[in-house]
Amino acid sequence: MAYRLLPVKARAEADQTGEVHTDALYRNVMERFIWGNINDPEVHCDESIRRMATNSRDIFGRLVTALLKEGKADSAKKVLDRSLEVLPVHLLPHDYFSIPLAIGYLRIGEEQKGLEIVNAIRNNSREDLTYFFSFR
Repeated sequence: MAYRLLPVKARAEADQTGEVHTDALYRNVMERFIWGNINDPEVHCDESIRRMATNSRDIFGRLVTALLKEGKADSAKKVLDRSLEVLPVHLLPHDYFSIPLAIGYLRIGEEQKGLEIVNAIRNNSREDLTYFFSFR
């Protein structure tokens, strides 16, 4: 979960800066990082914790995208499932940062999981827009 400065120009994709070292990041998110009790529904998570969790979801998405690009669908599936395990929807509703997760599930052939995320993003966005447009 850190950038490393190197004396080379990194390829930027879409709106992401830098590249992903898939072996190191996979090992970190799957084995080394300690996620604590963030997935315990009894634990209170305030707005600051939710923002940090959003950063983690973004990292999972970047890793999934990079793994799929390398043809490592089995590893990508494990990362996708891990992301939903450690960053549950009751804590962190699906939003823009969940799009790579939805695409990942769709690309590995798990259409139901991918479409569930897509539908959740759509519904959450619709609720937000309804709220925003309720003001003059």
